[in-house]
Amino acid sequence: MIAERNRNRGLGMRAVTWILRGAAIAALAGGCAKEPTPTQPPSAGKPAATAPAPRTQAEPLPPGHPPATPTEPVLPPGHPVVPGFTTASPATKPAAAPAETVPVPLGTKTALEGITLTIPEGWRMQPAKTDSKFPDMAPKAVFTLTTGESDKEPVMVRVTHFPAMRDMPNMVEENLKRWYESFTQPDGRPTSETAVVETFEAGPCRITFAEVRGTVGPQIDQGMIAAIIEHPKGPFFVKAMGPAAGVQRWKPSIVAYLKSAQAGE
Repeated sequence: MIAERNRNRGLGMRAVTWILRGAAIAALAGGCAKEPTPTQPPSAGKPAATAPAPRTQAEPLPPGHPPATPTEPVLPPGHPVVPGFTTASPATKPAAAPAETVPVPLGTKTALEGITLTIPEGWRMQPAKTDSKFPDMAPKAVFTLTTGESDKEPVMVRVTHFPAMRDMPNMVEENLKRWYESFTQPDGRPTSETAVVETFEAGPCRITFAEVRGTVGPQIDQGMIAAIIEHPKGPFFVKAMGPAAGVQRWKPSIVAYLKSAQAGE
């Protein structure tokens, strides 16, 4: 009886030992499966970092900073339209400042070599520029004819003198031909067939003038009244050019200027 009791006690102790071992192994396995994340205590004197607060209002950018807002991609000027793109405006050159003009007192004369011409009312004088390379071709006088803001372009009058052409054969015909060739007609006819030519005497001069209308280069509907004033000291030329309507409007005044020719010093 005593031997059997001791054997049962040994078996019980072994069972308790195995149960305790199993519990220890299970606890160890659970601790390996999920370890707690260590936390770093905040350093002394330094506050814990916090996420930046979202902006509620746009802050001004430094001077010269590119815009922060996105812009649409820009195509070069003249590029075909592409959805989602904008086309840049073509660069424009600044308009040239108009040459300064001054009103001419009534009765003022254009004093040329050997003749004078009386400047009509409403003409404005413009400073004549001299070309240092071709001083003999510089105009003796330049005038601007305009009725106001309604005229997109003024009529310009230039007066020149070429003494070397005094003995030129067929001088009048050759200059008329040169002027005609600078114009083209909408119907293809030669400008010499559409020009109106007149000749008259004024003072000591014989004057031939031609009235022409047509296209000059890219400019359509242009007009010209060009006159050759024959004089012993060489021919003078008076050429008025501009929009055809303006030239026609100023024609009586231009003709009066030509017919005012008188002998001068």
